Parts: sequence; structure tokens; C-alpha cells
Amino acid sequence: MFEYDEQLRKEAKEHNSKVSLDDFDKTTIEHIIPQRYEEYWSDEIDVFADCFVSEDQRNMAKKVIIHTLGNLTILKDGKNSALGNRSWIEKKERFRTGSYNEIEISANNQWTIENIEERGRKMLEFLESLVVGLKFTKEEVDQMLFSEQYIINRVNEISKRVPI
Repeated sequence: MFEYDEQLRKEAKEHNSKVSLDDFDKTTIEHIIPQRYEEYWSDEIDVFADCFVSEDQRNMAKKVIIHTLGNLTILKDGKNSALGNRSWIEKKERFRTGSYNEIEISANNQWTIENIEERGRKMLEFLESLVVGLKFTKEEVDQMLFSEQYIINRVNEISKRVPI
């Protein structure tokens, strides 16, 4: 996350880092859609997961989406305790002036499954660029981000992608 933030800083042609490895003890990796999502985020999560017949599949799909790479960001100085389980509108406003990760996230009008997927894929592409010879297949990326084939299929359906 620190390296990704640095890359976003460079892309923004900014000179000052907002978060760096030196800040490690002052940062946390946090969920954008929170683990306790029910109050403000039920529409996003339930629309995604309610299509599954079994309760086990619905519960797994919810956990995977909440914990997938694209739904995580780095926060500094206890910001998460202030944001907690807040709505997208509140988080977006606070993210607007945060780390470059947060700024990238706040550029979205909404925080949706499509945004989560796109960000996760972008972060894995960035990881590939850091490690010489590292190249993930589409299937490996899908597996890393969404774990189970039925969840991958649902993400593809929502994102208007044709499953392979």
C-alpha cells in the first residue's frame, strides 16, 4: 500500500508524500466498505450477494467483497476510528484530502462492486510492475481478488464481463 501510494503521488505529479513507510506505526489498512456495513452499505453488499441460493454462498460472497484488495486502503493517524462505518458521502469527503490512495478512491461518485474490482486489478497490475518477471494470468487475478468461481462469475456479471 505504501508503494502504491507513492506511485499514485508520482502519477499526480505531486512532490510531497502523504504517507510513507516511515509512517508505518501511524497507519492502518482499513476497509472502505466496512466490515459492519449494514447501516449505510446494505444496498451495495446485499444486491451483490442476494442472488446466491445458499446462505453459505451469500455469507462468503459478502466476506470476499468486503475483504478483497480493492476495498482496502491505507489510513494514517487514527482516521479510521473517525470514519468507522460511515456512509460513502462522509468517507468520500474525508478521503478527498487523505493519502493518494484515498484521493484515488474519492474520485468515484459511488463506491461499488465495479470500483472495488477495478481498483483491485489496478493494484495487482502495479505489483506486477514492481517485480521483474511477475505476470499473473486473468484466472490468477480473479482467484486472488474473489476466491471462489461463483463469486468471480457474479463480479463478471455485474461488471458486464463475459466469464471465461
